[in-house]
Amino acid sequence: MAAATASSTQFSVDGKTAIVTGAGSGINYSFAKLLLSRGCNVVIADLGLRPEAQKLVDEYSSPTGGKARAVFVETNVVQWPELENMFVVADIVLLPPLHPSKTTPSLIASLPRSAPEQASSNRTGQTSGTHPAPPTPKTPPTLPRELATTSSSTSTSRTPSAAPSSP
Repeated sequence: MAAATASSTQFSVDGKTAIVTGAGSGINYSFAKLLLSRGCNVVIADLGLRPEAQKLVDEYSSPTGGKARAVFVETNVVQWPELENMFVVADIVLLPPLHPSKTTPSLIASLPRSAPEQASSNRTGQTSGTHPAPPTPKTPPTLPRELATTSSSTSTSRTPSAAPSSP
């Protein structure tokens, strides 16, 4: 393997935590597996796990020798309470406290609480066929951490190309 360069270490995931929706199977399972192999803790948020994903969670479930950890959280991304829970689990289980004396996970105290009649109102995913992308009024508060998102939704988009047509 080639020596690490400044550009390759600039975006290191070692010691970070990622929430990967849809990682119970398919391409996001492979993405979660890659993150774990690079030392990144992973919250796998999905409706269920295929056998290979369950094996991955079992392999990375215990923190041993500085090894990354994987946690599965059953999550339906169109159900707001389940999305809230996904962030709470990431904060409690995988993220280090922001201050050594801090005992209350940062998200528990600050997550918005939805009225029961509004609990399923995050419906962008149902109308677009992908996971919710745009911020909504119920988006979790800004965290004092970095956030990177990836999406393959553009590959499924049926929007006409902006390229000029030839005569």
